[in-house]
Amino acid sequence: SALLHTEVLKERDLQIEMKKRIEQMRQTDDEQERQRYQVAQNDYLRAEQEKAEKKAR
Repeated sequence: SALLHTEVLKERDLQIEMKKRIEQMRQTDDEQERQRYQVAQNDYLRAEQEKAEKKAR
């Protein structure tokens, strides 16, 4: 019974660790997505500004 209890606790610890790692990966993915969006937005705004400057000439 004590051995079974120990195994259950080990399994639970592994589940908690896996949950933490998944959450860390999700946060990293979210941050990378925000960075990609920001770069794309900056590129778009730069292109629009260049178009406006060419029209102004």
